[in-house]
Amino acid sequence: MKHLIIFVLFQFISCTISKSSNNEALSLSAIIENEEQTNNFEEQSHYPNWLITIANIKNKEMNQYDVQYKIDTYNAINDTLSYAVFSITSPTCLSYELATYWDKKQVDYLEIGQNCDHDLSIPKHSWKEYEFKTTTQIETITFTEYVHDSLVGEDGYLKDGYDFIEAVTTTDTLMNSYFINKKGKITKYNK
Repeated sequence: MKHLIIFVLFQFISCTISKSSNNEALSLSAIIENEEQTNNFEEQSHYPNWLITIANIKNKEMNQYDVQYKIDTYNAINDTLSYAVFSITSPTCLSYELATYWDKKQVDYLEIGQNCDHDLSIPKHSWKEYEFKTTTQIETITFTEYVHDSLVGEDGYLKDGYDFIEAVTTTDTLMNSYFINKKGKITKYNK
């Protein structure tokens, strides 16, 4: 009988300690979860909820490929027309895309910036930058840097003993101008 009382008492104390530590663990995880939600809200509070939802969906899709998809810029042109610039970051590239929205539905898309790591054995490297000239006008500049043909082997790579960083290079630029029209279409135009 004495053993039974000790056993029951031991079980009671174990259950009380277990419930207490579970409640502490639950309350701690609730605090952490609440803190994360608060931080995410503060971080993205200046973007509309519908755009945050779009970014979160795309980010979930791209995370499996080690790619981060984030809102970089948002601008409401009027009550129904808006655009967002998203940054897409992978282990080797940083890209920017412009997406236009009419009444929260995507109308058009354009890659406006890209900069990737360069394999120095390849004799050419390109990257693209962008600049908003006005709220609805954007300019992209594509830079292409390359070495002289005499440094390129038959296989298309730099010849042995040559390095892209050490070689004399030429850089070409290509400028394009785009306009976001009243319906949200992105149209290329000449100045």
